[in-house]
Amino acid sequence: MGQSQIADEVKPIADEFRENVIMWLSCVIFLISLLLGVGKLIFHEWTMGFFYSITSVVSGYMLKKHLGKMRFASETCEIEKPLVNAGYLNEHELT
Repeated sequence: MGQSQIADEVKPIADEFRENVIMWLSCVIFLISLLLGVGKLIFHEWTMGFFYSITSVVSGYMLKKHLGKMRFASETCEIEKPLVNAGYLNEHELT
């Protein structure tokens, strides 16, 4: 495998950083708007309650959309294999 093929497979960290920032902002907006929306609806402030509820639905959709693209550490590295080989874990405990 040549250097150009390896370089084509490597993604820049900036892409992951941008996705993580978008997910973090979506999560913060989702939680705050959900809490404020429920509070406004409980106290019968319908206009602001529906505004916060719609905001939480939109940010929750963005969070779900970006979470599907996310890679997790368990998918990218093989941490459990040495523990199995050393006898600390059984293969069926990992599933």
